Amino acid sequence: MNKEHLAFGKLLQEARQTAGLSRATLAQRVGLDASHIYRMETGGRRPSREATLALAEVLGVGDNDISTWLVAAGYAPMPLLTMVRSAARTRSRGPSPHIQTGASSDWNAAHWAQWLEAMGLQEHLIGRLLRAMETVGLRERQSVIDAVATTFSHLTEILEAPVHIAIIPAAGRQHRLFAQHVMQRLLLCAIREAIESGIGHIVLILAPGMGESLYAPLKAALELAIVPAVTLLYCEQAHPEGLGDALLQAEALIDKGVFAVLLPDDIIREHTSPHARELSRMMKAFSQLDSPYLMAVTRVSKSRMTHHGIVETALSEVMPRVSPIVQLVEKPDPADPICSSTHALGIVGRYLLHSDIFNPLRELRTRGKRPVHLTDALAYLCQVGHGIYGFELEATRHDVGEVLEQAEELIGKT
Repeated sequence: MNKEHLAFGKLLQEARQTAGLSRATLAQRVGLDASHIYRMETGGRRPSREATLALAEVLGVGDNDISTWLVAAGYAPMPLLTMVRSAARTRSRGPSPHIQTGASSDWNAAHWAQWLEAMGLQEHLIGRLLRAMETVGLRERQSVIDAVATTFSHLTEILEAPVHIAIIPAAGRQHRLFAQHVMQRLLLCAIREAIESGIGHIVLILAPGMGESLYAPLKAALELAIVPAVTLLYCEQAHPEGLGDALLQAEALIDKGVFAVLLPDDIIREHTSPHARELSRMMKAFSQLDSPYLMAVTRVSKSRMTHHGIVETALSEVMPRVSPIVQLVEKPDPADPICSSTHALGIVGRYLLHSDIFNPLRELRTRGKRPVHLTDALAYLCQVGHGIYGFELEATRHDVGEVLEQAEELIGKT
């Protein structure tokens, strides 16, 4: 008999008897042999920390007593685990992940302890942080609190977001005319919008030679952030042959499934809090649709319809601000009937698309159609019965490319 192990054995035996379980039944529920339970109770065997937590869980040990069990078994207490356990139970009563211990509880302490350590939240590191915070002033302490809150919030948004990767095309004709600092600013705004909507992987599409001047400084700046670094990649579009062609350049960097597209020259000014992103609301609506195609749309004047992609929506919404699209036309002729429709809206450069979109885009390019318009590929999918939906913005859209066109017209007239 080992006297150091006997303290835990007494706790285990009392809890087992209070629960009315035999050694065999308890062993079955935690995935151990009954002889192991006997040796633990008699001080002949020290349980692993995983077994300690699994036994405590099955026997209904309260949050306040888990650390006592760990200390009795010869392990450090884990107050962080009990705090997270309580928070998780409060947040959701749904099933949580668990390891193969045979426990029937929807909370598995051993599994969550492993997750906390895997995330770098070891008890000794938390202890160091808390002790260090006691030695600094209020300003430094608040900065740490803000950083931790921001990090956890951002991580949660990434995990909960229905879309995790975004393409930001910046190799079009108008982009090649922007000064470098202007293009950097536009890209930073688009990247920030994506990040604040829970997107953690971003692919830039740049013109040849822009890797060093744009990608490198942007990547370096993102790596300095305290929040988890965003995965930033880029590819090149040799010639500005349309948005569809640009997306095809990024196909190899996109996993199968849904991705977002943000056009940096379409700037969205929120009417409410600048952090309450329309893209986030759009993604939330997208998660409730039975279709993987949703694009932002907004009202445009009839005189500007020939400068934009235009959609016609159905008469009724499927949910607030979301309507089925019945047809799409890229920069329609003024005489096109869509320009006279009372349900005509302009496309805004915010898309949520499935990777299947690359098939009609490749078909357009194979047929020699130049430029390759994303609107044409979506129009084809709409015609063959795929559900395409529009999300009407409640924000102001500023088209930087439109301003550039006006400037070119003025220069051309002088």
